[in-house]
Amino acid sequence: LVASKRVYDKVLVAERIKDPTFDEMVNKIPMIKSLKSQLIQPSDNLDTTYAQARVVKETIGKRFKDRWGGAAIIPELKKRTDAERKIQDKYFGKKNKIKDIFRCTLKFSSFKGVFDGWKFLEAHIRNSTPSKRHSCCKGGGA
Repeated sequence: LVASKRVYDKVLVAERIKDPTFDEMVNKIPMIKSLKSQLIQPSDNLDTTYAQARVVKETIGKRFKDRWGGAAIIPELKKRTDAERKIQDKYFGKKNKIKDIFRCTLKFSSFKGVFDGWKFLEAHIRNSTPSKRHSCCKGGGA
């Protein structure tokens, strides 16, 4: 634990040296706290959730690829058998609890890139419909 803290502290120092606005950017990213009971899909029908996730993958996936090119990794949707297993094992059969059918990764070489990515995603979430928001992001965040 102490060794991890030392590495973490070194990374913070390095980021502050690379970009003097590092702390300002970090402070602008709000902490997202949601009650687990609020983190549900609008539908209890897995077919509907997958249909919504496909739409989100097509739209936000394209936007990410258009903006970040190869730095946007957009895999296929979670395998249905994996989702069904997770629903049974983790959510005790409650289909509206699954949140990670669509996933993506954005690779950045600086914290400024992470911050810009956050702002882009935050704007998308703010301007999307509730059903797209739930299908897209765990808890409505990044």
